[in-house]
Amino acid sequence: MKKTKKASFVLGGLILFFALMCAVGSTDAEAAMKLNAKSKTIYVGRTYTLKVLNTKKSVKWKSSKKSVATVSKKGVVKGVKAGKAVISAQIGKKQLKCNVTVKNNVSVSKSSVTLDKDKSTTVKITIKKDVNNIRFKVGNPGIASCKWGNWKGMTIPLKITANKPGTTTVTITNSYSKEKVKIKVKVRQPWDNVKVVIPNTIGEQDSPGNRMKITKYSFYQEYSGSSFYTMDIQFKLVQYNKTGRSNWGEHFYCYDKYGNILKKCYLYASSLALNYTYTDDALIPVNTAKIVFMEYPDPNSSSNSGSNSGSNNNSGNNGGNTPADPTKWTVTELKQLQTHVNNAAKDAQNAADYADKAYKNAGAAAVYGSMSKQCMEYALADLQKAYDLTQKKVPLNLVTNGEPAGTLGQRIEEAIAAYDGWDQLENSNASEIRSMANNGNFKVIRLKTLMAKLMLEVQQL
Repeated sequence: MKKTKKASFVLGGLILFFALMCAVGSTDAEAAMKLNAKSKTIYVGRTYTLKVLNTKKSVKWKSSKKSVATVSKKGVVKGVKAGKAVISAQIGKKQLKCNVTVKNNVSVSKSSVTLDKDKSTTVKITIKKDVNNIRFKVGNPGIASCKWGNWKGMTIPLKITANKPGTTTVTITNSYSKEKVKIKVKVRQPWDNVKVVIPNTIGEQDSPGNRMKITKYSFYQEYSGSSFYTMDIQFKLVQYNKTGRSNWGEHFYCYDKYGNILKKCYLYASSLALNYTYTDDALIPVNTAKIVFMEYPDPNSSSNSGSNSGSNNNSGNNGGNTPADPTKWTVTELKQLQTHVNNAAKDAQNAADYADKAYKNAGAAAVYGSMSKQCMEYALADLQKAYDLTQKKVPLNLVTNGEPAGTLGQRIEEAIAAYDGWDQLENSNASEIRSMANNGNFKVIRLKTLMAKLMLEVQQL
């Protein structure tokens, strides 16, 4: 009887021992599962096969970013475009990961260039590997042309020459992997480098109480090679001193890069009416470096009247001789800010209207598309002026439905961002122009509403 019990005890112990050994063995095998690579760098168009070691179980593969790298059912990873992705292997409840970096086979020394007409620059194209043929394509050959140089090792120069003002894109294509690298080319207008100095308002030398405000300006050349270009100017009568005069006129000046006066131009308006917008133009010499509009004293300002009657909603009354805090907003400055926003809103709406016409009229898409882009540029100019004002003062905090809605400067930045890349759109691409114009218009309308609400709150203080 004792022998039987002893034998049973020994047999049970052996069974338990082998069971534990099997369990440990299974755990060790499970723990030993791993990928043949924890990180890997591949080039666009090339592949690498990931494997799960120490298992015969089925594996499910997944890429965190298929636009960068894909993975097949057998773990074959392929580079699609430059970037980073995580490749995951799922084995039952266990997940293994490999960090994959995809690099371009082709790189450029400059992703954007700016040139004057008839000038050239060289961009170096460098090849890493896996390239048997590369080619370039210019989006608009009328704006810029390209020519290959001679290979030097793994680098070849691409000469880009400016033909006429405008923007276009040079696309470098690797025929092996189909990857594309782009170079943005901008050919400057002859007036792009001209600095234009515009005061807040302009008064006449003889009658400074009648104040004009320049709202827009643009340049063009009547014909190529002309020694002058035309400056179109829009300006509005924002203060009428009731002098009985029916016209307004004042000079502005063109300077060369050395500070010498090249020409004295004249801005003129007749049939004066408060808040009416006038248009005039002037011939500007092509070698002008700076245009200056003069600001003559306003008899209603504190410097002439000896008192400061303006209000400041952030600083309260400014009694005695204590100087006002320059970082605080005055009602006048807020109105100036609102004017920029309102002007941007008008241009944004015009851009959307022209874009809609371009979309509905294929035959005139390029014409309306160009007009829409021009209005986008005008809207951006006013938005930028508004944003620049917000950076000089304390932030203007906004509230929507009783909740904080950030600052006005942040909302203006959002509106500016809506037009990012407007100059890269082809005039005939009505669909993209319409999409950008409508998005920008929506954000500017929202900005205008917030600004109006802010002004109402200020006036109630």
